[in-house]
Amino acid sequence: MTPGLRKAYLETAYVVRAPQGVHALRIGALHPAFDAELGAAGAQCWAVVTAWNPGSLPRSAEENALAQDELLQAVALLGLRGWAAEGKADGGGWREESLCILDMDTAGAVALGRRFAQLAVVVGQRSGAAQLVAVAVA
Repeated sequence: MTPGLRKAYLETAYVVRAPQGVHALRIGALHPAFDAELGAAGAQCWAVVTAWNPGSLPRSAEENALAQDELLQAVALLGLRGWAAEGKADGGGWREESLCILDMDTAGAVALGRRFAQLAVVVGQRSGAAQLVAVAVA
């Protein structure tokens, strides 16, 4: 991941639409209200993953929608729950639909990110800071 791309990830809000509210997660930050929702859902960890724009290369809306549908199906087949999410650049002009997957650990998130040719995923533990994790694309 290039330094410029890493900076872009860090200057993004990962907005999760959970049952009790909308939470803007930030890399390196704690999110007590989000943690409370995780607790209510019985989840210990989470991951935000997208299927949009593999390799950070823009794709058409139709291609992104199809890929995101595949991601939703993959998560359902794993027996995991997810909340709708999106990555929104601080400066505007860029967004990606995503999914906040409950009880997905870092290894699972990296594997799923790799499957959808993503360069990074965002993960966290309840009561811990959100972390950006690079995905080595095979």
